[in-house]
Amino acid sequence: MENYLAAATAATPTGELPTPEDYFRATRARLADPTAVMLRGRDAGQALGQHPQQTAAEIADRVTRLVTVTPADAPVSTPVGRMTLRAYLPTRAFELTVHGLVRALGLPDDPAGDSAGAAFVDCLGPAVDLCTRIAAPADRFAGLRALIGRGQLPPGFSVL
Repeated sequence: MENYLAAATAATPTGELPTPEDYFRATRARLADPTAVMLRGRDAGQALGQHPQQTAAEIADRVTRLVTVTPADAPVSTPVGRMTLRAYLPTRAFELTVHGLVRALGLPDDPAGDSAGAAFVDCLGPAVDLCTRIAAPADRFAGLRALIGRGQLPPGFSVL
C-alpha cells in the first residue's frame, strides 16, 4: 500500500482502473501465472526479515495511519494500472479474506463464535459479492447453482 501510493505520485502507469472488478480482470489477464504468484508471495514473506510477525505488525500500523489520512480519491499505482484508494482498498480486503486470514488468526474453519471470527464472517459477504461482479455471466450462474446445491462447479473453476 505504501509503495503503491508513493509510486502514484512519481509516475503514471498505463490504464485506469475505476473499480475493484477492473483491477481483478487486469490482474487475471497480466499477473495470474501460478508460479509467478507463488514467487511474489515467497518474496514478500522473505522481505519481512528475521522477525516477520513484528515487521508485519509495524507495517500494518504504518499503513493504517497512512490510509486514515489519505483522501479516498488519492491515486494508487498498481502493477496493472492506476486507480483511486477508494477503489483499491476493497481489493486488499478481498485478498485478506480469501487468502487464509482465518488460518493466520488461528481461527477454526467455522469462526463465527469467536470475536475475531465474527469480524471475518462480516467480510465474507463483500468478498462473495466481489466474486460475482468479477465473474463472467455464465460463471455467475454456475456459482449460484453450486451455492444453492443445484449444481457442481467444474474442476479448476475460478472467477479469478
